[in-house]
Amino acid sequence: MNNAQIKENIKKYLEDNKEAIISDLITLCRIPSVSEEGKDGYVFGKNVNDALFEVKNIASKFGFEADVKENLGYATLSLKKGEKSMGLYSHCDVVPVKADEWIKTAPYEPFIDSNGYMYCRGCEDNKSSAVALIYIADMINKGIIPFESSYIAYFGGSEETGMQDLQNYVANEKMPDLCLVPDNSYPVCVGEKGIMRFIARPERNFEQIKAFEGGIAVNAVIGTHISKIKADKALFEEIKEKISENTSFDIKYDKGLITLTSYGKSSHAAMPEGSQNAAVMAAELLCGCEKLCENDRKILSDLAELSRDYYGSAAGILADDEHFGKNTYVLGISSCRNGRGFFKYDIRYGMTIPSDKMIDNIKKAFEEKGFETEIDENCPCFVTGAPRKYIDAVLKVYAEETGISDAKEYYSGGGTYARYLGNSFGMSIHDYSKLEYPDCELPKGHGEAHQPDEKIYIDAFFKGIVTDCMMMVELDRLLNEK
Repeated sequence: MNNAQIKENIKKYLEDNKEAIISDLITLCRIPSVSEEGKDGYVFGKNVNDALFEVKNIASKFGFEADVKENLGYATLSLKKGEKSMGLYSHCDVVPVKADEWIKTAPYEPFIDSNGYMYCRGCEDNKSSAVALIYIADMINKGIIPFESSYIAYFGGSEETGMQDLQNYVANEKMPDLCLVPDNSYPVCVGEKGIMRFIARPERNFEQIKAFEGGIAVNAVIGTHISKIKADKALFEEIKEKISENTSFDIKYDKGLITLTSYGKSSHAAMPEGSQNAAVMAAELLCGCEKLCENDRKILSDLAELSRDYYGSAAGILADDEHFGKNTYVLGISSCRNGRGFFKYDIRYGMTIPSDKMIDNIKKAFEEKGFETEIDENCPCFVTGAPRKYIDAVLKVYAEETGISDAKEYYSGGGTYARYLGNSFGMSIHDYSKLEYPDCELPKGHGEAHQPDEKIYIDAFFKGIVTDCMMMVELDRLLNEK
């Protein structure tokens, strides 16, 4: 078969199975599969385990026996064919939600509007890929996709919380000759920034502030934040006057307790541009309140100074890399534990400043403000080890499928499974090229991965499956060429 016939066969299969694919995606998205290590006696929690078994259930409809490794937190589906092998990697876990931030639907109740958008947590990141990998297996099995290589589909359970699932997989399984990760953007991602997370705690306890809470995951800008302050009405009136015409804040007073809610604009920590951190907003407001005690004002003033710049200038990590661009730096979790502030940061970094130097600079900057720091995670930059011919093949197919002839490989601020797989690279499974799609009418800070009202455009999803399948066909030919 030539490529034109292969593509037509794939498109016909997808059209014939469109309702089933959407139904399976809805079923998988209804599972609130936030990874929580050890919860309910499961390695990443019962909900993640349920999602992996739902993958097994979907696969069984085609006669496939997906293998769920309950104690390791992942599932695989394998088609044994040739000596060479190609793996595709997805994840079934999702970032947490704040249900009151959602507009279109409840987070785990998938909703499809009249314009063809689906809204729900996980539909874009990354359950659409998980469902697609099962149907791709069926197309290979039926000969719709000509494929000589053995095919491995991977479904993970802790991608959003450190990727321990994939590290378990790498330690226990034979790696495919080539690995594709449809959890990024087109055309092809050949490198990812390093990821560092650290915890900062002020040496002094808060005195009046009893809660300073925000953030659903460290890898997202805080969208909503709640401060609770023990105070008389004088502080309440001062704050109320400062925010009198500011709709980004809401304030209540009850029995000596002020509740201040700040509303920012969330985004993925790797792409903080245009976002607004609700915790920093609260700190900046409160540190200027004369009726708040000096101790708490000082802590919040220092926190605001250390946290407001998304590129880390206050922490001494400002840098711009030739391939990776600017380092990013985001306060993702804000809390008050037993009177003491607890703040967790997410950094995405290139190769301009060595990570050990960054750690030294961070510790110095925070210590000067009276904060203790602890490095929680540090994963270095990833650059693909896949041969150049595979990258060129993906770019060629992308140009043919989209008409975008000048697209180049890129380096990403995000973190995906690709960084642990060696001969690997990332792409998307949502192809918007040549599609006319309507405005989804969402406010800024909604609709993308890790945001409220996470969405996909269904036609782009199906078009992306075609694009990825054609990439797989070309890569399979290269893998098996004599």
